[in-house]
Parts: sequence; C-alpha cells; structure tokens
Amino acid sequence: MSSSGTEEDKETRSGIQDDKPKSKVDDQDDKEKSDIKSGIKSDVKPDVKTSVDSKTGDDLEAKSTTDDDEKNKDDDKDKSSKSGKKSEVESNGVSTSKMETRQTVVVETRTTETRNNGVETRKSGIEIRKSGVEIRKSGVEARKSGGEVRKSTVEARKSGDVRKSGVESRKSETTKSGSKSRKNEARKSGVETRKSGEKIVTAVSETGKTETETRKSGKDGRQSTVEARKSGVDSRKSGTEGRKSGVDDRQSGVEARKSGMDGRQSTSEARKSGVDVRKSTTDARKSRVDDRQTGADARKSGVEEGRQYGAEARKSGVDVRKSGTEVRGSAVDVRKGEGENGVEILQSEANLKTCCKSGVHVAHSTCSGQKRTKSSMSGKSRTKVAELNECRIGLIGSGRMAESMMRGLIRSNRVNGKQFYVAAKTTKNLDTFKVQGASVSTRTYDIFGRFDCDIVFLCVHGFVVRNCFKLGGTRPAPFTTNYIPTRRRPIFILSMIGGVPLSDVRTTLLNPETGHKYKVELNRLVLNASICYGIGLGALDVELDSKKCHPLVRDSLQAIAKIECVSAEVMDAVCAMIGSGIAFVYYFISALADGGFKMGLTKQTATKLATKTIKCASQCLLESNKNPIDLRDQCTSPSGPAIYGLAVLDKQDCASGVQIAIESAYRRIKELTEASPDQIVKT
Repeated sequence: MSSSGTEEDKETRSGIQDDKPKSKVDDQDDKEKSDIKSGIKSDVKPDVKTSVDSKTGDDLEAKSTTDDDEKNKDDDKDKSSKSGKKSEVESNGVSTSKMETRQTVVVETRTTETRNNGVETRKSGIEIRKSGVEIRKSGVEARKSGGEVRKSTVEARKSGDVRKSGVESRKSETTKSGSKSRKNEARKSGVETRKSGEKIVTAVSETGKTETETRKSGKDGRQSTVEARKSGVDSRKSGTEGRKSGVDDRQSGVEARKSGMDGRQSTSEARKSGVDVRKSTTDARKSRVDDRQTGADARKSGVEEGRQYGAEARKSGVDVRKSGTEVRGSAVDVRKGEGENGVEILQSEANLKTCCKSGVHVAHSTCSGQKRTKSSMSGKSRTKVAELNECRIGLIGSGRMAESMMRGLIRSNRVNGKQFYVAAKTTKNLDTFKVQGASVSTRTYDIFGRFDCDIVFLCVHGFVVRNCFKLGGTRPAPFTTNYIPTRRRPIFILSMIGGVPLSDVRTTLLNPETGHKYKVELNRLVLNASICYGIGLGALDVELDSKKCHPLVRDSLQAIAKIECVSAEVMDAVCAMIGSGIAFVYYFISALADGGFKMGLTKQTATKLATKTIKCASQCLLESNKNPIDLRDQCTSPSGPAIYGLAVLDKQDCASGVQIAIESAYRRIKELTEASPDQIVKT
C-alpha cells in the first residue's frame, strides 16, 4: 500500500507540476495579453472603466483559466460585426475614390457641373464622417467587450485557485483512497482546463487583432475624410475659378456688345451723312438745272427784246429819214424864198442834225440789244443799288428767324418770294422757303457770288464764327466757302449773330489782302419773332433817319418792325430782353388765362381778355411815359383785390424770377458762341 500510494502521489504531483511550467503557447498568450493591456491603457477612453488592477492582472497571468463558451460566442459575434464594419469602411473608401476621380474629370470639362459635384462631394464627406463616427463607436464597444472578456478571464483565473484547492483535496483523497480511476479523471479535467485556457487566449488574441483592424480602419476613414475635405476645397477653388471665368466671359460679351452698338451707331451716322451728301448733290444738280433754265429763259427774252428794239429802231430810223428829207426840202424852199426866215432855217438845220444823231444811236442800240440783256442778267453790270421791290435779299441760315423775316416782308406786299435767296449747310428747312418761291443753296458763298444779293441777313449762331477762328491758322478761316467777292456797288450785311462783335464778322467775310476794294456796310441787328406779322420790335446800331443807314436797309426794316437805335456794345442784353422777353410775356399771358379759366371763364375768353389786358397796359405805359410802378399804384386801392394779388406775387418772388430768366437768357447767348454744333438741338 505504501508503494502504490507513493506512486500515485508522484503522478498527482507530476500532474500539478505539469500545470506550473509554461509552454510556448503560454508565452505567446502572455505577449498578446501584455499587448492588449498596453493597447487598452493607450486607447480606451476615460468613459470605459475596468475593474481589473495591474497587480491582479500580473498575478493571474501565471495561472491557467477555464473556457467560457458563452463569452467565446460573443467574441465571434463581435468579430463578425467588426469585419462587416470594416467592409463598409472599405466600400466607403472605394466610393470616395471614385467620386474624387469623377470630380477631377468634371472640373476639367464644365464649371457648372463642378458646382454640383462639389455639393455631392460635401455630402459624401459628411457621410464618411458619419461612418467614421460609427466606426469609432464600434471600436469603443469592442473595447468594452474586451474589458468584459478580461473580467471573465480574471474571474476564471480566480476560479483557478479553487481548482487548486480541489486538486489538493483530490490529492489527499487519492492518497487516502489510492484509486486509479480518480487519477485518470483528474488528468482529463486538467487537459480540458488547458484547452479552455488556450481557447480563451486565442479569443483574446483575436479580439486584439480586431481592435487593431478597427484602429486601422478608423485611420483609413480619417484619411479618407481628410482627402474628401481636400477634394472639396479643390472643387470649391475650381468652382470659384469657373465663376471668375464666367464673369470674365460675361464682361467680354458686354464689351463686345458695346463695341457692336458703337459700330452700328457709326454706320448709321455714316449712312445719314451719305444721305445728306446725296441730298446736297441732288439739290446742287437741281439748282444747276434751274440756273440753266433761267439762262435759257433770259436768252429767249433777250432775243425777243432785241428784235423788238430793232424793229422799233428801224421804224424810228425811217421816220427820222423822212423828217430829214422834209426838213431839207423846206430849207431849200426857204433859201429860195424870203430871207426873213433865216433864223427858222438855222433851227431846222440843228433839228436835222439831232435827228440824225438819234437815229444812229437807236441803230446802235438795236445791234447791241441782245448783249445788253445778257449783261444785266449776270449781275456784273449792276453799278447802282436797286429799290426794295427789285432788290435781291439773301438769308444765310434757315432757322425760325429767317423764316419769320421772309414771311413778314412778303406780308408787307412790298417784296415777293422770288426776291429771296436762302443758303444753309443743311437741307432740313429749305423746303419751307422753296414753297414761297425762294431760291435755295447749300453753299453760303452763293449768296454773294451766284445770287449776287443786295442786302444779306446773317441768321446763324455764334459758334459758326468761333469755329472759323478755331479752324484757321494765323488768320481765321472764311465764313463762307471763300471770301466774298468785290463789287462796284455797295453790299449791305446785317448781322443777327449773338455774342459776336462786328469786327470778328468782318475778318471772316472780307479778304484782308483786298480789303480796300470792298464796298460793304456792316451793321448789328436784333429782331423778335413777331416780325412775321409785320408788328415786330428790333434794335439797330445806327439811326434809321441818319445818313449812315441806307434807304434800302431802312425800308426793309420798317416794313416788318419798329426799330430802336442801340449801341453795339449792349446788343446782347437787348437780344435777351426783346428776343427772349416776348416768350416770357406769352408765359405771363397764359398764366393770366389759366387763372381766369380756374375761376369759371372759358379758355378762349380768358386768353382774349388776358391778351387785351397786356395790350392796354403797354399802350398806357407808352403814351403816359410814366414809371410802371406809378401806374401799378394807380390800379390798386386800399385793401382791394389788386394789392392782395400783388402781395402774393411778392411772396412768391415773381419779380426776381423774371430777372433771373433774363440773366439766364443773356448767359446762354454767350455760351452759344463757345458751344459745338452737337450740343445744340436743331429744330
């Protein structure tokens, strides 16, 4: 019994000692456990708490643990879930890479698609961030499960002490009983415990591997999010660049449109200028045709007049010859007769001589009748100034003032329309003069050359003369195409150009090299628009009754207006006063009529009464020769309606408004001398 007992004790001891020494598998398990512990210490968040101390973990590493089947199943589930999440992360990574490649292709093709793709990349980045957050959560859960597994291993290791006590008790029982069956069962249980411990170790190692994989997947997810952010930034940059390029394209398109509009305007202006040139050429051709017709008519009339003169001269020559023969016969009779009639004989001889001379003169006139009529039509033979009903009146300018002057002179029945000759650079208003019988031209030089006018009115703005000074070099350019020609008879020029002195007008009209040959009388004139009715008002720089004013000028002006003598220095102020003042009077009349219309009168009655009121006031002022303030006081009574109305006018500062209107008209006259033709609205 003692020998068998000792052998059993040795076997049990050897079984116990087999549990103590560590195999290679145990060493690997210890390394994995230490790696897991280090990973847990470095990666586990502070929210995850473990109840295992470092000391207890070191003590339990040397002990064998049993297998826990339920916990192994949980570990397998965790592995499957982690592997599935890993595949999801990988699939997300693949999708992000595909999206990035698509974005790069789309950015290169179209800027509009890059914006949409940028939005999609942002959405994918957000989804990747969400997946990363989920992966992190799964990692935290895996760590929690690893902690629970560690807890279970610790508990299993603690249960290993109980097993040790069971082994000792079994040893004692085996020593006591000495049965071999119990020894075999202990060995089997030891082998099973070792297997369970190996399974636990493998489970722990697998959990560690899954944790490392989850960490790697988390890093990959972070990298993918960073790359997605970078791609989103790149897409934004490309989108901004695309927008900038689109803005540049739009600006270039706008500039191209502007240049196109400028080109169209230039072409339209060129077409208009071409049309004007064509019109001027057609007018010139028409004028040439008219001149040819007038020449032909003059030739015909000259031939007819010459024939008539020749026939009359021949008749008169025959009569003279008959009378001469009779006188001679009577003289012979007288000589034969009494000598008392000696005186009568001498007288008859003298009459005979004069009749012969007159016959020769008439014959000479019959021979040169046709030539004389031609020279009278050319105008070069005219050495004397014609009267008003036969003179030629020239108008340079086709504006409203020229039209009013022509209508007023024709209305006076002292001039007909065929006596007028109008020249203007534009053909816009020339048709109105043609209808009244005037001859027109687009060359101002024709007024002094081809038309050979006796009296000329300059009805243009001041900038026309100022441009002559600007265009000229050492001396100003001529006002007309060339300087006016010299004549044997005087030419009367009346300047209605505001803001320009007569000296400047003279330098632009007359050639300075032949100035002593001219017979020109130049005067400054101002008229208002009422001359078209023959009741106008004007101002001249000389007295009408003086010797300085020629009868032709006096008759032409008195036919259309009442002329006052004003010095040339204040003519611009007179132009603002009577030329523009008549418009202000019309404005006041319309205001009076509107007031009566407001009070119940008809429009026609109110206008008629207002006009006659102004006429009565002006006539009273002219006949009484009083101050207008005195006449105003005579029309007002204490606390009457007139003084109340005047108080309202003073309150509205009506007097200062009228004064400012006159001042602005005067300034405008000065401005027109320096303005360009484009700045003036042509009517």
